[in-house]
Amino acid sequence: MEEVLDPGLPGLPVKRSFVEAVVGRRVRLDAIVSSDVLSFQGLAPALSGRPEMVQSEEGVVRARVTPAKVARPLWPGLFPVRAARLGGTAFQGEVKKALLELWPLRWDSSTGRLQLARRLVVRLEFAGKEEGESSRGLGRGRRVLSGMRQWVDHLLAQLVVRQRGLQAVSFEDLFASRRLGVPAFQLRLSRQREPVAFHLEPAGSSFGPGSILYFFSEGPSLNPYGNEAVYELSLALNRSRGATMPLVAASPSGSAASFASSVKRWEENKSYQPGLLDAPDLWLWDSLVAPVKKGYSFALESLVSTSEPSQLTVFLQGGSDQDGVDDHHVRVSINGSPVAEAIWDGQTPQALPASIDSGILHEGSNLLELENLGDAGASYSLVFLDRFELTYPRSLSAPGGLFEARFTLFGNAEVSGLGADSLLLDTTSPTEPRWLFGASPTPTGIAFRAEAGRQYLALSPQNLLHPAVRFPIPSSLRSTRNQADYLLLAPQSFLPAAQPLLDLRTQQGLLVQAVALEQVYQDFGHGEATPQAIHDFIAYAYHFWQGPSPRYVLLLGDASYDYKDFLHSGVSNPVPPLLVKTSFLWTASDPAYAAVNGEDLLPDLALGRLPAASVEEVRALVEKIVAFESSGLTLSDFEQSAQDVAPVLAATHTVETILLRELGSATRPTIVDAFDRGAALVSYLGHGGIAVWASENVFNNQDVKTLAPQAQQPLLLTMDCLNGYSWPRSS
Repeated sequence: MEEVLDPGLPGLPVKRSFVEAVVGRRVRLDAIVSSDVLSFQGLAPALSGRPEMVQSEEGVVRARVTPAKVARPLWPGLFPVRAARLGGTAFQGEVKKALLELWPLRWDSSTGRLQLARRLVVRLEFAGKEEGESSRGLGRGRRVLSGMRQWVDHLLAQLVVRQRGLQAVSFEDLFASRRLGVPAFQLRLSRQREPVAFHLEPAGSSFGPGSILYFFSEGPSLNPYGNEAVYELSLALNRSRGATMPLVAASPSGSAASFASSVKRWEENKSYQPGLLDAPDLWLWDSLVAPVKKGYSFALESLVSTSEPSQLTVFLQGGSDQDGVDDHHVRVSINGSPVAEAIWDGQTPQALPASIDSGILHEGSNLLELENLGDAGASYSLVFLDRFELTYPRSLSAPGGLFEARFTLFGNAEVSGLGADSLLLDTTSPTEPRWLFGASPTPTGIAFRAEAGRQYLALSPQNLLHPAVRFPIPSSLRSTRNQADYLLLAPQSFLPAAQPLLDLRTQQGLLVQAVALEQVYQDFGHGEATPQAIHDFIAYAYHFWQGPSPRYVLLLGDASYDYKDFLHSGVSNPVPPLLVKTSFLWTASDPAYAAVNGEDLLPDLALGRLPAASVEEVRALVEKIVAFESSGLTLSDFEQSAQDVAPVLAATHTVETILLRELGSATRPTIVDAFDRGAALVSYLGHGGIAVWASENVFNNQDVKTLAPQAQQPLLLTMDCLNGYSWPRSS
């Protein structure tokens, strides 16, 4: 039995069981019969609490349920209404399963009595067609993930963008030796299969010698998994033409505009908060524990004084939650002047908008201050700063030949600092920019017609950005003639060092295939190194390669949840982790890569990882596996689990078990001695943190430095809360 953690509702035990279901048929709960029902007066369930992760001073992380103090309202009668319900269906391998939830205990809020059904009989009905499922006989089946077999255009090149702005790529960059142009209607520019508008100069029906292709990009901010945004230029054969930017006349007209509005954003990603399950952004800037006041400096340029106020928005995130009271009260000031404040509740985001009168902001340095007062009602308040944005009036000038601003009124915009050869776009919708023509040169710059509510980008040719051009690698990964029992996925540079392991698996009778991740990212990630690309490739091989489908997958490479290296740790991330949402926190989960049959999280094949960060580490790990032999050792503060695991890990070897309960303070030296005596395998099972074993800290990463040199280090299995958590600053 387990408890469903639904804060504020009665905390009743539930029995969850998987029942084998019929492939291709819908599952329906047909009947529920409760019998031998007992009723208890004066016995009430406690309220279900809120799950959270807590960390000790030693770094040990434990899951905890914080009791709820305020009950959520219930309808009169029994809770839950039914004693059984279906929790959905899933595939494990090719076996379809239905999740059945049984509630023998229910609470009657109208009578204040607890009911116990000592016997529950449930009947399931398998009837009606379940779309998307196909039977393979003998109770086996498949459910292909949506979008797996997509149309693939003829890829010409991938354009790698590392900075926001207007991008330009010449015909010669793409086709150095080609003399004939490509019909413009056949070109298709896209990112992650979504069409991207482009513009050709000189305008015409062909992209040929001397031509330049322009497109606008928001840059790496589009990609949550890396510092590159990759665009694909393809020949859209037998399909509709790609999107081109609309051409819009912008000849000067109207009265002169006196100012424009600049939009600036400040954000730093310094703190990762995976326990904030519903936060829109897990990467946050700073924390404020009440009572506290902190300041954040920011700079403005080209500021002008007008009667129109500036608009500030501060994005905050609640980090604590106490039942029954508001948790947070935050006040915002700019250069010492209070401009906004808010009171809100819980671990929820809060946007604080504010109008800032003329005279409060300064050209150059300014100061934003946040004060968490701690007087909202809760005894403890934790608030995080995510980012802040400011829209302010600016002059019509282009320092360095770059101008980007929004106009609130229609008028003639005369922007200084730009030459007659400058480029002009309407970027009100960054995904649907418009190419403007007809701007007139002036003695100091250019003039164009500005529409109210539209945003414009004007720049000199020197401010054009030039994406790196990456040409496609010949690949056969989408060929349905492929077949493998054992897949190894690694960066191309790691594959030669992994060959001895592949040879070993071949000798064991497995059909082996090594796949370079660069090819996976090209074919399944549209050029970007994303976890989804890895998952989609494994799923494609499982469903569309020749049978039998792959049974084993090895990910060869280290991982970090810090995909974009916000922490500047320099830790490599050759095989990025797939993050999943649990009851307590977002966490890395390699088994989720193996969930390829259906849209559930149950793994359908065996998958593991060797966390190597370099070729040298690959070589060392492979040598250990190939040479593995001799005795094993297990260590645990979860005694019974360790006793159960030991014979499985080393059925034919001598096993030594170290128990914290028996050894106490002697546990650490005993562990060190076991390593120093040359154990081939060490298994730990118990509580743990990023760098420690057990709440009592019986072994940590500093102890590793004291170990005696060994010709061959043991294979280490660590089964605790944060093992494999992909933490970038611990090793």
